[in-house]
Amino acid sequence: MTKIAMDCKNLMVKEISERLNNAEMLIVTNYKGVSSQDLNCLRRDLRNISSEYVIVKDSMIKRALAEGANNRIIQFVEGETGIAIDRREDPTHISKVLVKFSKDHGVLEIRGGIIKGSLISKEDIAVLAALPQKRSCSENSQMFLMRLYRAWPVC
Repeated sequence: MTKIAMDCKNLMVKEISERLNNAEMLIVTNYKGVSSQDLNCLRRDLRNISSEYVIVKDSMIKRALAEGANNRIIQFVEGETGIAIDRREDPTHISKVLVKFSKDHGVLEIRGGIIKGSLISKEDIAVLAALPQKRSCSENSQMFLMRLYRAWPVC
């Protein structure tokens, strides 16, 4: 590989690393089977709530996350991976958009994510999507409700 191409890839990894490791919330998805037109709609919906959806080769994502604060989500990165990055600091908004899109299109698979260093499962993301938005419910209350949901016995 030429030096210029390698330098370009290193710059891309650095940029991706900054975006992923500075985010307080990330949600990892598998977009296999989603049309490019539908992905553009998802990106637009996320932009409307000050979030973004990035698609990058797995190897670059893994390199970008390797030594950063959010490296624990590497376990969710496999295959056709897209990552939603929340910049609002309100986990309900991004969760609502992704869960709705997943239900409407049926092919977007939510794998899991991370909030402020804590891993969350796809079930946790579904719970967050069902919660009221931050304006009417504090983040501490949301986290309490998530813990309560996890501890609830299954009959």
